[in-house]
Amino acid sequence: MNDLYNPLIVDATFSAENLRFISCVVVDGESNTQTIGLVIRGTEDTKGYSILFQFISKVIGKESITIIADMARCIRKAATKCFKIFHFIFCFYHFKQNFLKKF
Repeated sequence: MNDLYNPLIVDATFSAENLRFISCVVVDGESNTQTIGLVIRGTEDTKGYSILFQFISKVIGKESITIIADMARCIRKAATKCFKIFHFIFCFYHFKQNFLKKF
């Protein structure tokens, strides 16, 4: 299967209780998003993403995957530790936010 059809969307958001949920969704064959993992962490860090990515790595094995995420370095660092083959694409929404903040 073409790895561009295996997108993995990763993001962390805050809840009203100020807990950070590191969520992971995939786009299925019918172009719907499905939640496949959730880690609750106090901070957005490599350890939290590593827990999530290790779970996904066991499921997909040696298959390549495309990760769509914001520009947090901890996401790429965790992906490098957990996946043999992956592609990384910056989320356009986050890219636009960062661009507008700077310019």
